[in-house]
Amino acid sequence: MKKNSDLRQRILELIISQPDIRVSTLARQLAIPKREKRALRGCLKSLVLSGEVVALRGGRYRPAKKRTARGVIAVNRKGEGFVTLPNGELVNIPRGALDSALNGDTVAVLLDRPPRKGKRRAKREEPKYGKVVKVIERGNKRVIGYVKNIRGKLALIPSNSRIKGIFDIVSNEDIPQGTAVAATILSYDEKRNLFLVEVDENFGPADDSATIATMVLAEHEIEREFPKNIDLSQCHEPGEDDFAGRKDLRGLLTVTIDGAEAHDFDDALSLETGADGQVTLYAHIADVTHYVKPGSRLDDEARERATSIYYPGGAVPMLPRELSSNICSLLPDKERLSLTCEMVLNNEGKIVRSRVYPAVIESDDRLTYVEVEEAFNGALDLPPEVIDLLFKLRRVVELRRQKRKERGGLIMFLPEALPVLDENGRLVDIAKQEPLYSYQLVEECMLAANESVAVLAEKEDLPIMFRHHPPPDDKKIVDLRRLLDTFGIEADDCKLSTPPGWQKLLERLTGIEGHEALLPFVIRTQMRASYADIPSGHFGLALKLYCHFTSPIRRYPDLWTHRIIKAFVKGKKVGAYEGLESWADHCSTREQRAESIDREVLRRLTVPFVE
Repeated sequence: MKKNSDLRQRILELIISQPDIRVSTLARQLAIPKREKRALRGCLKSLVLSGEVVALRGGRYRPAKKRTARGVIAVNRKGEGFVTLPNGELVNIPRGALDSALNGDTVAVLLDRPPRKGKRRAKREEPKYGKVVKVIERGNKRVIGYVKNIRGKLALIPSNSRIKGIFDIVSNEDIPQGTAVAATILSYDEKRNLFLVEVDENFGPADDSATIATMVLAEHEIEREFPKNIDLSQCHEPGEDDFAGRKDLRGLLTVTIDGAEAHDFDDALSLETGADGQVTLYAHIADVTHYVKPGSRLDDEARERATSIYYPGGAVPMLPRELSSNICSLLPDKERLSLTCEMVLNNEGKIVRSRVYPAVIESDDRLTYVEVEEAFNGALDLPPEVIDLLFKLRRVVELRRQKRKERGGLIMFLPEALPVLDENGRLVDIAKQEPLYSYQLVEECMLAANESVAVLAEKEDLPIMFRHHPPPDDKKIVDLRRLLDTFGIEADDCKLSTPPGWQKLLERLTGIEGHEALLPFVIRTQMRASYADIPSGHFGLALKLYCHFTSPIRRYPDLWTHRIIKAFVKGKKVGAYEGLESWADHCSTREQRAESIDREVLRRLTVPFVE
């Protein structure tokens, strides 16, 4: 019975790959002797009766076109598959119907009914189901996982739970159990229903944080090292020649505020107070474009990476360390090039005018968030002028947050789990991030600069990447309301289709004990923010215009915005840029990938700890 089932499957695969194939050709390619041709014809009859193939004149067969399709399969952690067809439809593949398909493979699927013509499926149409009948192309050439000894044989257990299957290691090498490795898929053994793989990279002990990060990066095919053909010979410490044509702000008291572990300082802050009560806020942003020239291999690599990737215990930078942590970084007591956004605010915190220009600055102090918090609490002794600057910044931020609240911009703090590693890279504790006011201080100043640049870009029709955050989906809002009802939380009077309605809900949750447990569900109701070539509004901030400008060391959209703004302020003609939409999509995808890597490394670090 099993033999006929295997023969039937092989016949179907050949008919799908070679439409209009003759019976004689099938027999020859399957090496079926004359005495077994009855079995061949029996399988063909079964395939015709099931509607999987069509019999033609002359003993030829072709697949039932309306019942077969091809696409790339995605497999979830439960082992269920989803195939996206060329017309955009989604086919559900139940567990047990994946054949030998792995996540990311291109497959042929047999549908339970014909695919609908057109690009979109009707909302109320029943889900489409099918089964994989052939793997057309492997999306995975390598598998990452752990070595395990099973009955005296070495096997690889994939670390990515979306990859299902049995992987036998073909090797005479004695690899310790629990070692993290990468292996190349050699073949699929249909008779034994398993993959044969060969280990080609040993990452080390699986419980080491560096090993875990390396595995996750390998799964996403992240290249840590930069290509050797990138030329950094012209990238040097800035000097007087580089300062020409720039506004000299080296005499302005300037500080950076970052995390204690930070090495890349994108932004610095200064503030001056006028006699009329107005203040001038300076957001100095590292001028990366001075070193990353358009069309260079360095620029190509930065655009391809699109973002730095941060994860517990490490990072993969968008730019080489020589730039990101040194020449571009706004280090204390170092003359550095900046693109400065100068904003004049009235005594209500409203930006009445702003401008952007190239400058040269020198940071006076490198402060951490904790140090700033201690300074506000009187627990840290800093120079009087620095203390005075911090409190003036705090006053401006209080006004800006009030303006944000008035327009309905969301204000929330979701504490993150912070893994604590020992000197050997092993997890020893999970700390909780504290809601420091110093985070808000930097955030509000950067939001003000980003908004100011977006307003300028829209006014002058400059081709930058805007930041888009759409309103939440109606269905997600309904689901959230149901969840809140189960906890006895009234939300019917909150118009969750508007930012003020969300702010009202958040304020209500804040007064409830244990509300932090609900915040993740509230955040998931929000749509994901992305980059766009046109201004489309930012729901969470309740702004019509917004962009990213303040982190060019670690985000390519910011670098691109710098390049456009810098050309404009220098009087160069800046027109529309063909291909900006696809670049924005690329940067959004890379951003999602970076977030996924961070979450996955954290999950793998903490799961054994909490268990």
